[in-house]
Amino acid sequence: MITPTEITAALTSLKAAKDVAQAMVTLRDHEAFQSKLFEFQSKIIDAQNAVLAANDERTGLITHINDLEKQLADMQAWEIEKGKYELKNLTQGSNGQPSIFVYSYKERAEPPEPSHYICANCYQNRKKSILQTEPRNPGRCDVLICHECLGEMYLHGQWMPEHAGRKRKKGGSY
Repeated sequence: MITPTEITAALTSLKAAKDVAQAMVTLRDHEAFQSKLFEFQSKIIDAQNAVLAANDERTGLITHINDLEKQLADMQAWEIEKGKYELKNLTQGSNGQPSIFVYSYKERAEPPEPSHYICANCYQNRKKSILQTEPRNPGRCDVLICHECLGEMYLHGQWMPEHAGRKRKKGGSY
C-alpha cells in the first residue's frame, strides 16, 4: 500500500530526474538530446499518472473499508439490541383469527425500558419498529400498527369495510 509520504517522495524524485535530463541537453548535441528529453518527460508523466492512479485506488479502498467497518458496527449493535427481545404469540390463534407474532421486550433487559412490542417483520429486517395500538370502531376493534412497514394486526375484532384505505403512511397520520 502506497502512503501519501511515498507518493510525495516519488513525485519529488521524478521532478529531480526531469531537471537533470534538462541540464544534460545543454551539454551535448541539442537536437538528439531534445528528442530523448521528450521521451524522458513522457515517461515521467506516465510515472506520475501511475502514482496518482494508485493514490485514487488507495482512497477508494479506504472508503470501502470505512463502509464495511460501519456495516459491521451496525450489525454488532443490532445483535445487542435484538438480544433484548423474545418472540411472543399474542393471540394463540383464538376466535378463528391467525396468530399474531411480535417481539416483546424482555423484563430484565438492560438498559431498562417500558414494556413494548416491536414488529416481527421489521425485526427480521434489522429494524426496531415499536407497535402502536389503535382502536377502531371504539370497543369493537383493537389494532396494532407498525409505522415502518405499515403492517396492521387485529388483536380484538376484525377488519371491516370501513377500515379500507385506513393504512397509515410512513411517518404517522392517515
